[in-house]
Amino acid sequence: MPDPTLTLVDLSGIQDYVFGSNRLAENVGASALVEQATHQWPLTLAQTIAVQQGAQHNVGADRNGEPRIDPGTTLTSGAAVEVVYTGGGNALLLFADRPLAFDFAARYTTQLLTHAPGLEAALVHVPLRWNSPNHNFRQALRAAWAALAQRKATRPHPTPLLGLAVTAACAATGLVASGYDPLDLKRPEGALYRAVSAEVLAKLGDELYGWADRRLHRLILAFAQRGLEFWYKLDTTDPTLASHGQGAYVAVVHADGNDMGQRFLSLTRNAVDDDHAVRLLRALSNLVQASGQDALAACGDRLAAGWDEDTQMLEETIALPEPQVMPFRPLVYGGDDVTFVCEGRLGLELAALFADAFEQATARRLAGADELRQALPPALHAMHACAGTAVVKAHYPFARAYRLSEDLVRSAKAYVRERAAQPGELGFSALDWHLASSPFYGGVKQIRAAEYRARDGDLAMRPVRLHDRGDEWRTWPRFRQVVWSFLRDDPWRDRRNKIEELRGPLRAGPKTVEQFRLAYRLPPLPLLAATASELQKSGWYDLRCGYFDAVEALDFLALIDDLTPTDAAAPEAELARDRPR
Repeated sequence: MPDPTLTLVDLSGIQDYVFGSNRLAENVGASALVEQATHQWPLTLAQTIAVQQGAQHNVGADRNGEPRIDPGTTLTSGAAVEVVYTGGGNALLLFADRPLAFDFAARYTTQLLTHAPGLEAALVHVPLRWNSPNHNFRQALRAAWAALAQRKATRPHPTPLLGLAVTAACAATGLVASGYDPLDLKRPEGALYRAVSAEVLAKLGDELYGWADRRLHRLILAFAQRGLEFWYKLDTTDPTLASHGQGAYVAVVHADGNDMGQRFLSLTRNAVDDDHAVRLLRALSNLVQASGQDALAACGDRLAAGWDEDTQMLEETIALPEPQVMPFRPLVYGGDDVTFVCEGRLGLELAALFADAFEQATARRLAGADELRQALPPALHAMHACAGTAVVKAHYPFARAYRLSEDLVRSAKAYVRERAAQPGELGFSALDWHLASSPFYGGVKQIRAAEYRARDGDLAMRPVRLHDRGDEWRTWPRFRQVVWSFLRDDPWRDRRNKIEELRGPLRAGPKTVEQFRLAYRLPPLPLLAATASELQKSGWYDLRCGYFDAVEALDFLALIDDLTPTDAAAPEAELARDRPR
């Protein structure tokens, strides 16, 4: 076999491309183009090149006619092109010779320029010696990632033609307008039409929008079975955003798997030969991709059940704009890297649901993948994810909200790494969030330093673990239990004004909280940890406040289903003596 070529494709600026507009219709179209550019186009182009050469390939079709990888055909068995994996904004392909790789690069970039203007990509080609004794595939893959990083850092920035003679500016991008918004053209004659650029026009095609919706309905069967539609508009006139007297808030949720890069690297180290390495990489990529989709489907199932005629958990809180439209829309869903938007009060719950479902899906799928499980070190078997939720006003810049959700994921991962340094600690999923009720801009560290620092320490208990662990009180179930207690339990549910007033004493410190409770004959605060009774008396423990986040979240948390009791809901008999009489 002649020396093959490894080709690595990586899309650049996906976030700016998808979230560059506050119009959900444009975000939906952009996410569909990214999905096609990541999955569909590399596969169809690889298939086309092989067919024109009269050679084999490993691209087949699923039952819906969408292209997919067929693992039965490999480079070793005579294929001209073998797609290793696609997903997460990049694709890895093997070509039998270098001219075929160059042909693919030319066709792929042409496809991008023609059908997704504004979406950038970087490609690198690295020669390798197939199945050589020194595992050249692993070295070539590392070289490809290094070359790709250099290519992206040194690439020339695009210089679009800003206009000749008399032109109109695009209302969304400021570039030269190429036409009018097709959604505006459907309005009555005489209405003002919005001039838009070629990039925006590509995002607003009816065919593209239909493709995106069909794919989502195949992914989230609960919506298809109930005849439900996905959120398709995002403005302050949407009744979803102003139901039951609440403000117009939107949640941007971003989730990302922990230490996935280590897993891929460990597989290349443990592979017997290059064929084995490709098989393992593809298996892990497919497992992560399917698990992310399983987790989104689980969110859809629980969300659809929230308005079910039998349960109606959410009906009292959130009114739907139309009976069949759910305030939920996945935008990026490539494996463990997932972003979706939803009504602001659903963001925290859905972020936790996704992370939990991702853990369960990866564990279930890995249990049935013997070869992959044996190749992965035992310490990397359990897969976790961190999620960041930015709840912002509907008119808040979408790109800024997404960057904030990314920053929140980084904050959660830093918390995981900090805890992992302690003896006996294993990896875990974590959540972080920000409720942007104030106009303060900046990163998570700047916001926390400005708004969540008090004389006695940190007002925020976040980030939090996804699951309970021993007597650890900084966990999602315990936080959720406190919110539930404030909203539903007898000692607190009729004292909403006093709960709101609690913010001031909490900010002032432990002694002020105790004086506030005694002055208004308030019971001990909801139980967070039996081993930290100071929390119930003063609201503070170990230089951190345990209740400020819960008070702040009262208007931002719609419980999707009944609360499952945790250790935090233990009997309070031993603390009854502290209750005012």
